[in-house]
Amino acid sequence: VAEKEKPAVVATEKKASVAVVEKKAVAEVVTVKKEQKAPAVVVKEEVKAATKKPAYPVLVGPYVSKSALGKATQQLRDLGYETEVIKGRGKVGMTRLLEGIYPLDEAKLRLKEVKNSVGDVFMLPTGEKMAIYVGSFVDVAKAEAYADKLAQQGVKVTPITTDVELSGKMLIAALGDQQTVQAAAEKLTAAGLSTQVIKK
Repeated sequence: VAEKEKPAVVATEKKASVAVVEKKAVAEVVTVKKEQKAPAVVVKEEVKAATKKPAYPVLVGPYVSKSALGKATQQLRDLGYETEVIKGRGKVGMTRLLEGIYPLDEAKLRLKEVKNSVGDVFMLPTGEKMAIYVGSFVDVAKAEAYADKLAQQGVKVTPITTDVELSGKMLIAALGDQQTVQAAAEKLTAAGLSTQVIKK
């Protein structure tokens, strides 16, 4: 009788073995599914990184005086732009008062003569000669007023407009992709403002 009962035990052991194998198979399937989710997230992040566009600022300036900076800030607000002030460097329109152009030796003598009546005098090369200036102004109105004053002192000058590379305060007027800020820069330039578009 005992021997006849043994197959039942074996059958039970087989069922248990099959159950264990099935559980392992299920566990492996679950593990594989969990492992497959990770690459999908990585790809999504890579796509976001690839589609991120660089930012470009529109810089206005530089300005070397508080009055000019304030005037530009108000002009930009009137055009609908909020601004941020930073330090920067760029070309600034200057009005120089030219007294005359002379050969080098003659320019040195003339420089001493002009200094007797005018304090702010300097020389700059122009070709093979030297130009004597008696002032350099950012504000055109101030340049014209000083020219009138010099004329009363017997010093005749000619206003010369030039661009000079200077450091000063700049205004960030817009920020966006290159096409957007380029359009903004053209609009501000048309309004008489000096602009630069730089990759941030």
